[in-house]
Amino acid sequence: MAELRRVIAESDGLVALGDQLTELAPVIAEQPADQAMPSIKKAEKAVGSIEGASHIKSKLSKARRALKGAQPKREKAAGLLRGWA
Repeated sequence: MAELRRVIAESDGLVALGDQLTELAPVIAEQPADQAMPSIKKAEKAVGSIEGASHIKSKLSKARRALKGAQPKREKAAGLLRGWA
């Protein structure tokens, strides 16, 4: 029960990050990958501080990794964020 209360209390923090997460979609679509990755990393760090949000952090990490390399996979990265960001 105490863990559930902590997760509920942390949900306010996640709601506060909503705008930052929503703003990632155009960043992924429009910015060069080397500029988009730090923005995603920043969001990862912010989400990582919220208990119970590890599944969201995982999606952010996968989206960032999809942009690495010579052939950034923007569609894959955007797809990982679709539906909640």
